[in-house]
Amino acid sequence: MTIGALLGGLVALVVLVVLVGIAYQAIGGARDNRRFRPPGQMVDVGGYSLHIHSMGEGSPTVFSSSRSAALL
Repeated sequence: MTIGALLGGLVALVVLVVLVGIAYQAIGGARDNRRFRPPGQMVDVGGYSLHIHSMGEGSPTVFSSSRSAALL
C-alpha cells in the first residue's frame, strides 16, 4: 500500500466517524426533546417564541432569564 492510499483511508475513516457522531447526536437530541418536555408553555412575543413557566402568586414578581451561548 502506498502512503496516499493509507492517508485516503484515514481521511475516509475520520469523515465516517464524524458523520456517525452527528447522526447519533441528532437522534438522541430529538428523542430527549420528546421524552423530557420542559414545564410551561411557548408564547409568541412580537414574532419570537418565548418559553414561560409561571408559578406562585402575589408580590414581588421574580423574572429569571438565561442567555444561550449561541446568541452571543
